[in-house]
Amino acid sequence: MTGSAGSRSSSSAVIRPAGPIGPACWYAFDTGLRYAAGETAHVDAPLERIPLFCPAGAMLPTTDTTDYSRLTDEPSRALRVFAPPGASSSAFTLYEDDGISLGYRDGQYAEVSFEMKTSADEVRVLATTTGRYALPYDRIRVLNATGDPRPLVVEGRGIRLTGEPAPLRSR
Repeated sequence: MTGSAGSRSSSSAVIRPAGPIGPACWYAFDTGLRYAAGETAHVDAPLERIPLFCPAGAMLPTTDTTDYSRLTDEPSRALRVFAPPGASSSAFTLYEDDGISLGYRDGQYAEVSFEMKTSADEVRVLATTTGRYALPYDRIRVLNATGDPRPLVVEGRGIRLTGEPAPLRSR
């Protein structure tokens, strides 16, 4: 979910959806600050930064570098996890291919399936790779994007995972 202020304002009122099947809460992508579902909040929204919010339980894959000159062969990945409070689970599959050829038509792709399970005691992330495409990276750094105090436990099958807290940025 994003919120934009437009050209003349530096803040924006953002309402985060709530409901019987909605997330327990939302997190600001860049700071990890937690917001209640259904809450309206005024957030900073300068033109150079669009506010981005992730629902509790989200896992967001990114590159793990600030060198954006490499497009299809960038050899790093990070997974930012936005763990929900309490016990929960979520999952998604990351699709990877070379981004250039039609090799995916012949099965030259890989899938990295992620599963996050949370309890009162820990946040556990499991990744499993399948497919014939050789990934351009050999590890994925799993980041605790919210500063959650529970231990982050990671396990990779076919890919090495490393877990660590993400440095939270101030507002």
